[in-house]
Amino acid sequence: MTHRQALSESYRILSPFADPQRWEFTNNLFHLSFLDQHILKNARILDMGCGIGILALALKLLGHQVTGMDKYVFEPSTSYSVEDIARLRDIWQAHSLNISAGDALNGAPAITYDAVVSIAVIEHQKNLPEFMAGLMSYLKPGGTVYIATPNVTNFLNRWRFFFGRAPLGNIREFYAAGDRFTGHWREYTVAELRTIARLADLKVLEARNCQTLKPYLTKNWRKWHRLLARFLGSVFPGCGDTNYLWAQK
Repeated sequence: MTHRQALSESYRILSPFADPQRWEFTNNLFHLSFLDQHILKNARILDMGCGIGILALALKLLGHQVTGMDKYVFEPSTSYSVEDIARLRDIWQAHSLNISAGDALNGAPAITYDAVVSIAVIEHQKNLPEFMAGLMSYLKPGGTVYIATPNVTNFLNRWRFFFGRAPLGNIREFYAAGDRFTGHWREYTVAELRTIARLADLKVLEARNCQTLKPYLTKNWRKWHRLLARFLGSVFPGCGDTNYLWAQK
């Protein structure tokens, strides 16, 4: 089974819950390919902040030993909540996928893992030392961690800033929610990810920028600027939509 086939099957199995997330298929495909190439099949993987389990299930279909953990999927009244969680649990159980409610900030885990995966989670954290410590508490000595996050200096954000607009357009939600805010508190550059890793006493193995979302043809002219940004993000260094870090404890 190829990476694309495994991911397509994961989306199919998790439908209709996965349907609203099909727009990030190529983003998930990038992470899946990287992880499958860098993590051995006999390694125990924790997907921290796994959401409904799209990537976790794809990794399992490729033969990996993976456990998922998420917080907001199980909590009511958030933008990440799943209303029919019982139906989603039935899908997980039918495919022997272990996903539980949990938070990296709680720490003191009963089990540690060979690799911890954290995709699109760090930008939601307001306390980085606490988050990184919690993440590493699940990691065995010598284990590896993969952190991926939106690139604050992607081409579209540079374009917004050029016209005097803020890169993060969530000020209303940020103001209204206060400490209950679940959106992006901050986004990072590749250099900042390296700095965070070193401050957390991790050995940086690889840290790069990439363009994971692909441009596509559309008749909706209002979306052309986004499609152009995706194309240019793959051309100009540091302007891609995603930054990732591969580090060792």
